[in-house]
Formats: sequence, C-alpha cells, structure tokens
Amino acid sequence: MKNIEIVEFYPLDSKITDRFRQPIIGTIHIRIKFLDIDIRGIEVYKGKNKYNFQFPWATVVREGERVRFPLVAFHDKERQRAFMKELNTEGKIFLKEHFKIELELKEEEG
Repeated sequence: MKNIEIVEFYPLDSKITDRFRQPIIGTIHIRIKFLDIDIRGIEVYKGKNKYNFQFPWATVVREGERVRFPLVAFHDKERQRAFMKELNTEGKIFLKEHFKIELELKEEEG
C-alpha cells in the first residue's frame, strides 16, 4: 500500500531557482495516509538530469545569521529517507501521467 497520495501539482510560470540555481517548476500537495495529514508547498526542482522534490523550508535570523530549517522532518532518519524515496517515485509518476512531464524514473542511488 502506498503511504503517499499526490493531491495536486501547481506549476510555476516564473523563472524562480533554488540556492543551487536549479529551476523550481512548481509545488505539489500530498497526503500522508498513515498520519492522516496534508503537506503543501513541496517544491519540485529540475536538476541537471533529474527532477527532485523537497519539503518546504523556513529561514530565520538567529544571532545575526540566516538559518534554514525544514518545516517537516521525521525523527527517524531511515524513515525520512524511505519516505523521500517514495515521494520521489510517486511524484514523478504523478507528473508524468497528469502533466506529460518526461521524468527519469530509474532507481535513484543513495
């Protein structure tokens, strides 16, 4: 059974990039079934040879320094990795099926 339901993709028309200059093509809204919660604002990046998904982040100033932190994270890092792997797979399938976006679906390493 899938843990993630992709609810919607919201494409961006502008040329926004992340801090590594990867184009942000839009955001997705997901439902995590086993927790019965929705998360919106998951960014979809177009990397060099693949597409990536990233939970929303916040930036604050702490002691004069800008600090970034994720708004959502699992306490168990292995569970986080497994969840992000499923999100990448399901997100790419959703975008390919619903928006005809050609994405590389080969198994990610790592």
